[in-house]
Parts: sequence; C-alpha cells; structure tokens
Amino acid sequence: MKHIDKILLLPHPGAEDRDLIQRVADLALKNQAEVKVFHVIGGYPKDLREWSNVRDAEQLRCAILEEKEPVLKHTVELLKARGVERISWAIEWGTMYLEVVREVLKNRYDLVINSVLPTSRGHSRFSRRVFLSPSMDLFAHCPCAVWEAKVMSGPRSRRIVAAVGGQGGHVDCGALNQKILRYAADVADADGSELHIVHAFAAEGTKEQGEDGPRQELTVQLEILHKDMEEKCASLFVDYKTSPKRQQVHLLLGDPTMVIPAFARQQDVDLIVMGTISHHDVPGLSLGTTAEQVLERVNCGILAVKPDDFVSTVTLV
Repeated sequence: MKHIDKILLLPHPGAEDRDLIQRVADLALKNQAEVKVFHVIGGYPKDLREWSNVRDAEQLRCAILEEKEPVLKHTVELLKARGVERISWAIEWGTMYLEVVREVLKNRYDLVINSVLPTSRGHSRFSRRVFLSPSMDLFAHCPCAVWEAKVMSGPRSRRIVAAVGGQGGHVDCGALNQKILRYAADVADADGSELHIVHAFAAEGTKEQGEDGPRQELTVQLEILHKDMEEKCASLFVDYKTSPKRQQVHLLLGDPTMVIPAFARQQDVDLIVMGTISHHDVPGLSLGTTAEQVLERVNCGILAVKPDDFVSTVTLV
C-alpha cells in the first residue's frame, strides 16, 4: 500500500549529501512518488524594490537566483540519474518554514525532507534550540510528516527506530502509532534499513533494580508487555518486506526523553521515527515535550509524524 505520493525535498545549499539523495530516490521509486526540490531564500523581501538602498532590484534578484538555482538543478539531475522521473524544482522568497508549510498546504505533500548539518552535543541547550529553530518551526507547524535528515560525511548505519507510544508499557494500536510504523517501514523497505521498534516508559520498581537488572516481578511484567507489543506491531507489517524480529522490539525503562536518545547512540541509529502531539493551549501547534527533547538530544535524523486531526495555523492567505 502506498503512503507517500508526494515528497518535498529541501537540500542543504552548502553541503551535498549523495547518500541522502539515493535514499530519497529509493523512497520515491518504491512509492512511485513525485519529488519537488525546493528552496526558500530568506533575509530578503519578496519585492526587492522595498529596499530603498537597492539601485537595481532586478539585477540583485537575478544575482541571488544565479547563486541558488545551480544547487537545485544539480539535485534534480542527481535524482533523475537514479531513475526519478516525476520531478520538479522551485524557489520561493520569505521565511523558510512559512513558505514550506504553504507549499505543503497548496500541493498536499505527504513528506518533507529537510537536509541539515548535524549539531554538536557540546553546545548548550539554549544554543542548540536556537540552531534548531527552523526545524522546530517545521515540526511544529507543517501538517505533513517532516524528516530532518542530517548531512553525513560518511556512510549511514541504515538502522531505523520507530518510537511508539502507549501507557504503562502497553502500546496502543491507535492511528498515530500506525502512521509511525508505516512511515518507518516505508523508509526501511526502500533503502534496506534494519528496523527497530521501541516503547519507553517509567515502570514501578525501576529505581530498585541493581546490577543484575529489574527485580523478578518486574521482569515477568516486562516479558508479558514485550510479547503484547510484538503481537500488536506485527499485525501492521503485513504489506511490508520489513518485519522486525523479536530482538528488534524493545521496551525501554525510564524517561523517554532520556532513554530513547541513549538507545539511539548505543545502537548507532540513523533515523528515529516518532509522533508529535498537539499543544492544547495553541490549536494547530504540534510538537510535544517528548519529541522536542529527543530532537535536542540526538545527532541522528528525526522523522516526525503528525496526528490525523492536526491543522496548521499557517494559511495560504
């Protein structure tokens, strides 16, 4: 079953990532999807004549486009060389996340892939938040799934984590978890990645566990929960080549914002697929504490999936 019909790719203007280009091509070909390569020129008004100190607005506009267009055209050629035929490109002027969201609303994309440079774990939380703000804005306001793909200098590990939600260790089969697993399986199927499914929760007794692990009754409880999680997740992979084995289904004990990033580092994870929730005090704003804090604590890619009832506050007007 196809879940991704239209992909909006935002290549990084200063760092080519051919490995990501191959992944986008594989995903597009598997889903027979249309790809649009898109770039937003920020820092300038749409009408350069608004700047009174510009002598020749049209000349400046052409100079800026001549600098940006080759990157997009080169990306298009790389994708065409890998078999993608339904492809186009476009440049807009304005605020990056606003123009991307408007493009998504106008043309109904299923997935936005934003290529970004990896951040340093040595940065303070404040500086990382500022650095990540364009991605945060996309995650919070874009109505479709958003994949923040980190530009890599070497080969990727090809290991994907689908982080599913639930209560008290019980994974639910709701619409959001189904979307998380389907997006994760789509990417894993397309590029041959190893797919792991995780659910993190704080269980009673975890503070009392010693070097030998949780106490016996908790171990029994975890085994029951693990089997239940396996059965629920397995039913969603009927249409996929990818079907995680028992050792690829993980229950993580502890605060999800801490244990999911730790698991990603330990397992050399390339991409985490997780859901977002809507902020109740601001209708149409989506991210959620868990997704936001995980984003700040990892250097791998994040693919954020939106709930079905999400409505963006950004409009076409």
